[in-house]
Amino acid sequence: MLAIGKQLTDETGRITVRRVLSVESGSARVETTFESAGYLGDIHYTDLGTLWSVIRSDGTLYGEWKGGLRSDSNDTAVYRGITGGAYLDETLHSRVYRGALTFENATGAFAELNSNLAVFEAVLDDDGKVTYRTWALGGQA
Repeated sequence: MLAIGKQLTDETGRITVRRVLSVESGSARVETTFESAGYLGDIHYTDLGTLWSVIRSDGTLYGEWKGGLRSDSNDTAVYRGITGGAYLDETLHSRVYRGALTFENATGAFAELNSNLAVFEAVLDDDGKVTYRTWALGGQA
């Protein structure tokens, strides 16, 4: 049975860039890049991440996420994943994304992330604020 395990990361930051990548089949593919800072346990790090997403015909969002972490002592990790999302009621552009991601090539303080599949929730608000958290996904086969 699968279960959501311990919280891995907790970060806040800002959207730095939004742009339209393409328009196909009546839907725009929009890229959002953010910079944030947070903690893995007591390890402080910065995150530079990019998400592209499209609005589905039912108004929900589908996207793919990728980025990299760097600790204050220059340990690094990269990640990639998929996400689904929705616009938040009574806002212009605020949205929440939930999905799964994997970490790769994690070194030093981030090495424990190499063996983790994580689930995440990210909220991007109208003012450009980003709140992003990940949890380990665990269970037994």
